Amino acid sequence: MRPGVLIAALWFLAYAPAALAQAALPELPPGLTVTAEETRYEVFGTTAAEIRQSIDDRGPLEDGRRWSGYTHWQVDWSYRYGMRSGRCEIVHVEVAYSSRVVLPDWRASSGTPTSLRRDWVRYLSALRTHEDGHVAIGAEAAREVLARIGSLTAPSCSGMPERADRVGHRTLDEYRELQRAYDAETGHGRTQGAAWPPGGDR
Repeated sequence: MRPGVLIAALWFLAYAPAALAQAALPELPPGLTVTAEETRYEVFGTTAAEIRQSIDDRGPLEDGRRWSGYTHWQVDWSYRYGMRSGRCEIVHVEVAYSSRVVLPDWRASSGTPTSLRRDWVRYLSALRTHEDGHVAIGAEAAREVLARIGSLTAPSCSGMPERADRVGHRTLDEYRELQRAYDAETGHGRTQGAAWPPGGDR
């Protein structure tokens, strides 16, 4: 397999695992497979501030920093090529798109105010809305890698593997920039309501 990897550490994330990936690619083109997983880390607290502190203490660690949520998606590709009608072509390509997300899991104890429970539900919903966008960007990256590598042709097969891999990695670079632009536009989900405590800046 030829790996192309994008890791996005995000301040506010949520994820609906396989269903979300499938929604991003409702009709998988031939040669593309999708897998997804979700894990949770427990957070504790009986007030919004205590929950925030627990997230800061227990959130996934990446690049020396704690995050509320963490997403990793990866695109891997493999291909075969050969001469056809006097030109070298990609005769078969397969792309695998996988994603993994870590999210906070808070469970209200008895006596927790209804307003705090309601705020948490809204928060997670907003996280999911934000993550929908990230998963969709990754899914589109996988689709583009499949299409671009699959369309390659050349007068000879000399250098075809290097060319195909350059195309794949260049495509991922493009979508890495789209991920950054999406986070910049949404403030890592804050403009979509993914801020805890509600109305806060984190």
